[in-house]
Amino acid sequence: MTGRADPGTDTDVLDAAFAETVRRTGASIGALYLLAPDERLLSLVAVCGVPVEFAAPWARVPLASPAPVADAVRENRLVWIGSQEEMARSYPRTAMVLPYPLALAAAPVTGVRRWGTLLLMWPATRPSHMTPRERGNIRSSCGRLARLLEEAADQPGPDGRNWT
Repeated sequence: MTGRADPGTDTDVLDAAFAETVRRTGASIGALYLLAPDERLLSLVAVCGVPVEFAAPWARVPLASPAPVADAVRENRLVWIGSQEEMARSYPRTAMVLPYPLALAAAPVTGVRRWGTLLLMWPATRPSHMTPRERGNIRSSCGRLARLLEEAADQPGPDGRNWT
């Protein structure tokens, strides 16, 4: 997933935790973005629920862009968009490229350091509000992903250096 971690260990654990988060939240689509080392760009490192080709236009998102995934990590807050109308009001450019009725959550993956953003999407058939329990589940899942990333960062890669 990150390129430098041993694919048989850290990546598998992180992939499993990401997939479990998406499944447990009932989201139809999930994506995990990690900050580039210079912290100017979010890079898509995992996706589920859609073909990778579908997500290709959003593989890299500048941290300064007006997008839910960038706002979540930049402002260290959970961004909730409960309807297409709310998306059009809050993120008109995103609404133009994602013109589908949906609900969306973008949550910061933060621990000792900022790692990136977890993006979850549901069909418009779900309620337009998020319950406190759902918020708590998403926050705790982001904390778990951050811990796994921090543990992996402390492990030497195949070249003997840490992979962060």
